[in-house]
Amino acid sequence: MRKRLVTGLVAFGITLYVLFSTSPIPIGVLCLLILAAGFRELARITSVEDRPLPTLGWLLLSFSAPLVPVLLGAAKPWALVAAWAFLVAGVAGVFVALRRGWASPMSAAWFGAPLGAALAIHGLTSGSGTPLMTALFLLLAPVWAGDIGAMVVGRAFGRHRLAPRLSPGKTWEGAFGGFAAAVGVGVAAGTLLGAAPVVGVGVGATAGLFGQLGDLLESGLKRASGIKDSGFLLPGHGGILDRLDSFLLAFIPSATLLWLLAPQFFHPRPWP
Repeated sequence: MRKRLVTGLVAFGITLYVLFSTSPIPIGVLCLLILAAGFRELARITSVEDRPLPTLGWLLLSFSAPLVPVLLGAAKPWALVAAWAFLVAGVAGVFVALRRGWASPMSAAWFGAPLGAALAIHGLTSGSGTPLMTALFLLLAPVWAGDIGAMVVGRAFGRHRLAPRLSPGKTWEGAFGGFAAAVGVGVAAGTLLGAAPVVGVGVGATAGLFGQLGDLLESGLKRASGIKDSGFLLPGHGGILDRLDSFLLAFIPSATLLWLLAPQFFHPRPWP
């Protein structure tokens, strides 16, 4: 537990620095490091060591696609459109692995697209002057809160198994606790940024729901592969995929909802 806490605090500090940096360089470097570590874990968890090039291709293509509209000067919400296409393809690849017992290199897009989207929309400014590099906190904080809430409530009150075939340790009580925490933190973060309450509720609820679905998706993939952790890079947490599983499925839907409810956060400006 001590290792988990220390690792979590260090990762949280690094993430905050990246989010509040006015330059895209820190988040770009962090995304590339995560991609490199994640590729090794994907190769292990999906058993595609014998097909590394197609998997790497899908990973890099899905990461790059959301950046193309930005680099071409198009409205940055188009980055989310590109990210959605590859997220759907990536999740389809994961389901192929779950249902048929063999991995599709396309599943790498499930990992690459959200990272590319996060980098693509970093640095946007709203019409009120609120930077989206700060609003990225609104998109990520509910995911973190959902993970913590599910773990704390599940350990304290968990009695009824949520999906025993996918993840025996997860409970309905933990799921409700995580969802409530995500919504509460979404409202708090939205209030700090001057967003209407409906924005915080919507983003928090989306993060709470999709975050837990992402957690279950990765748990099922690991279970199908017969492994407990995707890797060993993060002491007390496992691998990069173990730490980012909620983010991977939640970020793009949450960012899309923010765009629909509060388009002022997507006021276009040139790439920083």
